[in-house]
Amino acid sequence: MGGIEGDWTLIAAAVSGLGLALVSTAAGIRIGRRSIRDQHGNAESPRGFLVPDEREARHQMARLKAIQAAIAVEQERLRQVEAATGDLERGQYELNELKREREHCQTEIEAARRDLSTHNAAIEEADFRGRALSNTLEVVSSNLEQEQQVLANILSEIRSAQQRHTGLVVAIEQMERQQTDSAKKTTDASRSHEHAALALAQLTDEITAAEARHAQVASSTMEARLRRDELANEVIALYRERAELVEQVSALRIAAIELNTQPSIPLDDFTSPEIPVHPVASAPVPVPPPDKLLSHSPGQPKTSWTALAQSVAKPRNDSFGSGTQVVWRRNEDRYRLTTTTAGVLAAIADGAGASGLFCGAWAETLVNRLPETPITSLSALNEWLDTFCLDFHNTYAKQSKGDAQKHSKFIREGSFATLAACWVSDFDSKSTIHWLGYGDSPLLIFDRTNPNPELIFSHPHNLIAFERDPELLNWKMMPNQSSLKTGIVNLPARATVLLASDGIGQFFLLRYLAMRQKIELKEESSQTEQLAAEFRRLAQGGDSRLARAAKAHAGRATQNFAEELSACRTLLANEQEFTTMVAAWCEDGLLANDDSSLIMIDIEHGPRTTTTRFRP
Repeated sequence: MGGIEGDWTLIAAAVSGLGLALVSTAAGIRIGRRSIRDQHGNAESPRGFLVPDEREARHQMARLKAIQAAIAVEQERLRQVEAATGDLERGQYELNELKREREHCQTEIEAARRDLSTHNAAIEEADFRGRALSNTLEVVSSNLEQEQQVLANILSEIRSAQQRHTGLVVAIEQMERQQTDSAKKTTDASRSHEHAALALAQLTDEITAAEARHAQVASSTMEARLRRDELANEVIALYRERAELVEQVSALRIAAIELNTQPSIPLDDFTSPEIPVHPVASAPVPVPPPDKLLSHSPGQPKTSWTALAQSVAKPRNDSFGSGTQVVWRRNEDRYRLTTTTAGVLAAIADGAGASGLFCGAWAETLVNRLPETPITSLSALNEWLDTFCLDFHNTYAKQSKGDAQKHSKFIREGSFATLAACWVSDFDSKSTIHWLGYGDSPLLIFDRTNPNPELIFSHPHNLIAFERDPELLNWKMMPNQSSLKTGIVNLPARATVLLASDGIGQFFLLRYLAMRQKIELKEESSQTEQLAAEFRRLAQGGDSRLARAAKAHAGRATQNFAEELSACRTLLANEQEFTTMVAAWCEDGLLANDDSSLIMIDIEHGPRTTTTRFRP
C-alpha cells in the first residue's frame, strides 16, 4: 500500500509541473502574437496564413489539450484507485475483524469442547450413580416390602397375642370362679357320689336290657329288609303286569275305536298316514261319544288337516372315536304325527346329547308313549311317566352292562329330553288345540284368516328362554310343576300350527318378528307385543348368539310371512330339499347348527269335503 501511494504522489507532482509549463507557454504565445500585431500595424494576416510562432503555439495548445485529457483520465483513474483503495482498506479491516472473531470463536469452541468433555464425564458419572441408586432403591424397596410383611405379621401376632391374653384373663377369672365353686361342689360331690353309685347300678341293668332289645330289633330289621326286597320284586312284577295290561287294553281300545268309526268314513275319502301309530302305554281313556267324534256327514261343517313333518341331523355334524372307528353323532330328535279319534296328535322330543345316555331312545319313548287324550296336569304327567320309566331303565341298564363306564353314566345321570305335544280336536264345529310343553321346544300358532298371517300363540312365551338351559324330562327324576306348561287355544277358521325343536322353531319365530318389524305391524296380542319388543332390543344391540341371529333376520326380513309358510310346505314335502335349505340357513347365520325337526299342520274349518291327510 505504501509503494502505490508514493507512485501516485510522483505522478501528481509531474502532472502539476506539466500544467505550469503549459500555462507559461500559453502566456508566451499570447505575448508573441501581440508583438506581431504591433509590428504589422494590427493588420491581420492573409486568410489561412499563420506565422511560424502561431503554428507552434497552436501545436502546443493541442498538446496541452491532449495532456489535459490524459490528466483528466488519470485523475478519474486516481479517484477509482482511491475508492478501490478505500474499499480494500475497509475489506482488510473487516478481514482482520473476522480473523479476530474466528480466533475468538475457536477459543470459545475449545472452551466449549473442554466444557462438553467435562459435562460428558459428569453425565457418565451421574448415570453410573443413577444406576447404582436404582439398584439401591430396588434393594431398599424389596427390603421395605419384606419389612412391611414382617411388620404385618408382627402386628397380626400382636393382635393374636392380645386376644390370647384377653382369653387367658377371662379363663383365669373363670378358673378363680370355678375354684371357688369347686370348694362348694366338693362337698356336694361327696354326697352325690353315693347317689351316683346307686344310679350306676341301675344304669348297668338298663344297658343289659337295652342290649337284649337291640338284638331283637336287629333280628326284626333283617326280617324287614328281606320282606322289603320281596315287596320290591312284587312291585316290579306288578308294574310289568300293569304295563302289559295297559298295552292290551290300549290295543283293545284302538280296535274298538276302529270298529265303531269304520262305517262312518268312506275308504276312498281317507289317506292313511305313512307314519306308524305306536301303541299308547297309558291308563285306559273312555272313547268319546259318537256326537263328539269327527263328523263327515254331507252338508255339515267339517275340519280338514294337512300335516307335514321332517327331521334332519345338524348340518355341521361332529364325531367321536370308538376304538379304531370314527362314529358320527346321530340325530337325537324324535317326532310323532298320527291321527286320533278326535283329530291329530303331534309331538316332538329333543334328546339332550350333551348329558346323560340313550337320550335319543328316551325321546323316542316319550313321543311314542303319548296318549290320545291331553296331559293337563303334573299328576297326570307323573302317572303317564310311571307306566314306562321302569321298563326303560331295565332295558337300557341291561344293554349298557357290557361297558362299565356307560353303565355308570346311565345309572348316575339317566336320560334327558324336552317334550312338546299338541292334540288338535274338532268338537261342536270348533277346532281347539290342547298343548303341553316341557323344555324349550317351540309351539307356534298363526291365524291365516288375513292375507298376512298373525302370530296368536307362542311357547316359550319370550325369546330369552332360548338363551337359558332348558328344563328336561328324565326317567330317574320327578318333573317340576314350574317347568310344565299346558293350555288350550281356540283356533281360528284358518290356522297353521308349527311344532319344532328349539333351533328351527326359533328360526321361524325370528322370521315372523323380523317381518312384523319391517312392515310395522300392530297386533292386539300382548304376548306378541312383548316378543316384538324383545326382538327390537336384540336386533339393536347385544353380542349373544340370539342377538346375532336377530340382527341377521332383521337384515333379511320379508314383507309377507305367508310366502315363507308356503315355501316351508314345499320344503317339508321333500327330505333332500329340506336338508339342503337347513344347511343354507345355517351357513347364512339364520339358524343354529343343531338337529332340526319340524311339524307343520294347516287347519281349514268350514263346509269342505276333504278329510285329514298326511304327507310323510
